Amino acid sequence: MDTGVFQLIIQKYAGKIYNTCRRLIAGYDAEDVSQEVLIKIYRNIDKFKGNSDISTWIYRITINTCREYWRRNKDYVKILELKEDIIIDGSNTDKGIIDREIKKYITEALMSMDMDKRTAVVLRDIDGLSYEDISKILGVPIGTVKSRIARGREYIKKFLDDRELL
Repeated sequence: MDTGVFQLIIQKYAGKIYNTCRRLIAGYDAEDVSQEVLIKIYRNIDKFKGNSDISTWIYRITINTCREYWRRNKDYVKILELKEDIIIDGSNTDKGIIDREIKKYITEALMSMDMDKRTAVVLRDIDGLSYEDISKILGVPIGTVKSRIARGREYIKKFLDDRELL
């Protein structure tokens, strides 16, 4: 593989890969998992056929690697103390404190829902991808993507309602 091409991939996608891993698996292992993703990309770039955008291929590797991690570490992840900085950006204002608390609970809700819904919600509502792109990444019909996102949002709303945060 041309190292220059790989350097370009790293420059463009390393941050997105890390952030996606961080949101899907939580905790400090996201850095290790994102490194694992980059290694897989490096080893398999010659297998990329160009049938889809390279970003779709990279997201698919990222999500599959997160799923593998989740399956291997299910018990550990369940007891992992959720850190407030998974989705949160810092702020010292009263509104920032309230936002930080709500985001902490949203993060907790995300981590407690099944991986299919969590992945769809993260890709749509946090990463801002289109339904079509998510459909390609996950390899499921657009209707399934919309359903998972709707159910995921519903789950988060109920999670926040149960804690009287809405």
